[in-house]
Amino acid sequence: VLLLKRGHDDEQEHGESGGCSFRRCIGNFAEVLGALRARFGGTRVHVVRHSMEVAEYIRLFQRASVVVGIHGAGFQNMMFMPRGGLLVHICAFNNTRSVNFYGAWASTFDIQYRGLMSDDPTFTHHGAVNITVNTAPIIHAISTYFDSFNHISSSSS
Repeated sequence: VLLLKRGHDDEQEHGESGGCSFRRCIGNFAEVLGALRARFGGTRVHVVRHSMEVAEYIRLFQRASVVVGIHGAGFQNMMFMPRGGLLVHICAFNNTRSVNFYGAWASTFDIQYRGLMSDDPTFTHHGAVNITVNTAPIIHAISTYFDSFNHISSSSS
């Protein structure tokens, strides 16, 4: 599971705690990361930082079965994901245009797509900074994705 972290290099002192002055950052990043690690295991959840080299981005996306993040251009890297992977896209409330765009693009690469609308009223398409993200729908989307493999393997045995 990859969790995309937006922000500039000079904001790295915030580490994995979240908080930044860049548009569309996850304000409760540490909570989201903690929930993912608690549910799916700490060694299976990796943070992708804004400042990584392109080759590192590609390598991480090539090995990711799931990518989670808030709306942004980083999702263009889905083209490097394995077919059948899951993209969990957190977008502004009622932003169907972004959901339609990334959903259609994901299907082009045979990537499963789950668009989650934020319930944070400050999250507009371009304006908000530190957006509070509800972890429950993220965990549910990923769990459902992984459970589908468990169902297939148990029914074929």
